[in-house]
Amino acid sequence: MNEQDDVLLGLAPVLAAQADPFADLQLSAQRDDNATRAFLDSDNDADSSAELTLSGGQFFKLQPSRTGTLFGSVQSTRFADLSGLHSNVITLGGRV
Repeated sequence: MNEQDDVLLGLAPVLAAQADPFADLQLSAQRDDNATRAFLDSDNDADSSAELTLSGGQFFKLQPSRTGTLFGSVQSTRFADLSGLHSNVITLGGRV
């Protein structure tokens, strides 16, 4: 066996683990009376925003007392008036 075979054999328990997929969809609306976080009262701008988040992943049972999770999410926030505050976020991660 070579080093590559050792790596593949090391991954075998993870690949053979019981995996359960999960998914989540969230939609929210907010009203912020100080959206720009201004320092002066005259600079305060209020606005409404909507946020959409889609997330999902795989939950793995590696051993009776050990689990792992791989996940990802996509989030988008849109403001009604202050378009400069729009944001998009992509998150990838894992946990053992």
